[in-house]
Amino acid sequence: MLNKIVYSMANDINKREVFFVNTENQSLEAIDIVDFLKKKKGWHRQQIRMINKMLSTAENEVSQSQNEIPAKRRVPWSDLIDNVFKEFNYLTLSDVRHKLSELGYPEAMEKKAKATVYQTLKRKVDTGILQKTETGKYHKPTEYTRSD
Repeated sequence: MLNKIVYSMANDINKREVFFVNTENQSLEAIDIVDFLKKKKGWHRQQIRMINKMLSTAENEVSQSQNEIPAKRRVPWSDLIDNVFKEFNYLTLSDVRHKLSELGYPEAMEKKAKATVYQTLKRKVDTGILQKTETGKYHKPTEYTRSD
């Protein structure tokens, strides 16, 4: 195995030799520098091809994982809001969204879900399932029973 450059010969312009120390037997050996560099260049090209292949594979894996969109689950907003009002009364839109999030539906806190929750609450007010106060809180209508 040749691994140390010791001395470069420049006596003759046509002579392209470099002396190396052979670590196995500690002897000096002369090698044609052009051949040596061509071999090294070939080895480095192989290394670069391997590195490029590994980089390409890694980049493809990263881009594929970034492109994968998690499956959206269908959220039964109306049923969930009914469940919230079974436990709580007099809630604002923001309160309802927080309660839905606490129940395991973090989608309720997303910006686009705000309109959906609002529309669901509005529909429940329009059908009489909920009432809205002047302060913007929603609640179940109180049922009065007549005692005769």
